[in-house]
Amino acid sequence: MEIIIATMPLWVAIVMLVVLQRPSQQAGLATLIAAIGSTLLFPVFRLFPGQLLLALVKGLATSLSVFYVLFPSLLLYYLLKSVDGMSLLGQGIARLVPERDLQVLLLVIGFAPFAESVSGFGVGTILVIPLFLALGYSSAQSAILGILGQMAVPWGGLAIGTVLGAEITNLDPSILGSTTALLTAPLPVVYGLVALAVSGGKKSVQRRWPEAIAAGVLLTIGVWGFSWIPGVELAGVLGSTLVMSFLVVWANRKLFHKLFHKLFHKAKRKRTVNLVNSARNSSEKTAHDSAEHGITKVSLGQVIAPYGILTAILLISRLVVPLKIWLKSHFVISIAAINLNLPLLYNPGFYLLLTALATVTILGTVVHKLRVITRQAWQQFIPGAIALACFLAASQVLLRPCLD
Repeated sequence: MEIIIATMPLWVAIVMLVVLQRPSQQAGLATLIAAIGSTLLFPVFRLFPGQLLLALVKGLATSLSVFYVLFPSLLLYYLLKSVDGMSLLGQGIARLVPERDLQVLLLVIGFAPFAESVSGFGVGTILVIPLFLALGYSSAQSAILGILGQMAVPWGGLAIGTVLGAEITNLDPSILGSTTALLTAPLPVVYGLVALAVSGGKKSVQRRWPEAIAAGVLLTIGVWGFSWIPGVELAGVLGSTLVMSFLVVWANRKLFHKLFHKLFHKAKRKRTVNLVNSARNSSEKTAHDSAEHGITKVSLGQVIAPYGILTAILLISRLVVPLKIWLKSHFVISIAAINLNLPLLYNPGFYLLLTALATVTILGTVVHKLRVITRQAWQQFIPGAIALACFLAASQVLLRPCLD
């Protein structure tokens, strides 16, 4: 009976989300009400008013670290979306790999996990589905391939879920992240093979199964290793970047071999000039086409720059030990009574915010739209924040009787 009562809030959440398909904030509120109700109605889980209030406050305090990451990540996403930057990035990556089967692997095992790791909250799927449609796949194929790209959820949003889970359970985030990578090790390989089957059938699997296995194994090794160094926050970003680099190099290995051969024999100057001019003309044509469709002209370099900045400053903050110690000990919001310890300068949210501010300068043309973009990010932030706060508060309410 106690088990049934204890799991009642969980079943309420499942029914609201899966059966009734209600919005997440409504499901969160219902779950919180169920958790509070169980402490009021059943003596075995009874909490005094002060204990109940403390549990609720602890849940809200835990939410702050997530909010600190969530809003800047949404702001960065909408800044890039305003210039169609994420699509430009995905298309640029896909153009580097001309073979369709390898494009599928690049988007499913590389780009989708990368976007999810940076922004979280399903952004990877949102971005790759239109790209698959543009590549000529059917709506059903595109939807399935997009969902298969959701393999980096534990490292989504700079691994905020893993960090939060480690904080609640008093585990080392690196241990939790690396163990998660090992437990989910078969998934990238399986998803890669399934993606090939969905996109091109049996022939695609027979043709490219070695690359699917290699990319899946590389992603697992990447997120496992990077969870230790530099840390779980960057594991998904660096692991997926490793996969994309491998697939691009492998797809263009013959071209790279020819280029290296010409470089070795010092017969490259004229061809290099021609290639640069060709690339410049292509870039100008793309920019012109974008302008004709009412999209602000940006280059692929402008879109890549924010991610380079974010990765660089996060790496510096994690690998430079004296700086890491200083960041973790200054400007810290700490309230022991509610287990709140939020290092404002060390939290990934701070670096996302810096990157978002830098993106405004890099893109230039988005300054006049900043108010609209901020409002869009805020409107998406509020429902998720309410749901998250309710679920975390409910977890603290349920956890409290177990600790007493």
